Amino acid sequence: AMRVLVDGMDLTGKTTLAWRLVEELRANGVPAVRQVGPIVPSGLSRWTQQAYRRNAPGSAPVSWGYAACAALDALLGDDGAEVLVVQEVGPDHAAAFAEAFGRLLPARLIDAVRPWWPRWDFAVNLRARLPTLQARYRLRDHNDAVDTLLFTDTERFMAIEDRLAIQPLMLAVLTEG
Repeated sequence: AMRVLVDGMDLTGKTTLAWRLVEELRANGVPAVRQVGPIVPSGLSRWTQQAYRRNAPGSAPVSWGYAACAALDALLGDDGAEVLVVQEVGPDHAAAFAEAFGRLLPARLIDAVRPWWPRWDFAVNLRARLPTLQARYRLRDHNDAVDTLLFTDTERFMAIEDRLAIQPLMLAVLTEG
């Protein structure tokens, strides 16, 4: 299967780009699916995504859940499906958040299994300038740990974004509203 990664911080346009890319590919006869979170769907990935909805990004359950999913992704590899997969956020996303919130062991586990992940054929990192992100976050109907960092510790927030931008085969795209 061909894999395209769309990554970046919240509110940079990841979901919009991923959905539109899948719609355009399908309209042109290319079988494509959008996938979010862990690469290999499993009971563990479902539990981790539920933990993410209940806990702050970078919390222990979320960090360790995504670290375990990254290890599972490395073990199980590509499913071999004959469909183009547009992956919205990858394991590096979880490592960047875990590291920013002081969860170094899960971040290192994710880094350690990176060589065995299914490869990305192409990757895009969406970025926005800090004032643009702050304006978008102010309009958001909920606040979480990422929102807090954006306004109280912009250096740590930008460190997450910078780590996301160093993935191999990455094309950085600046999105402004």
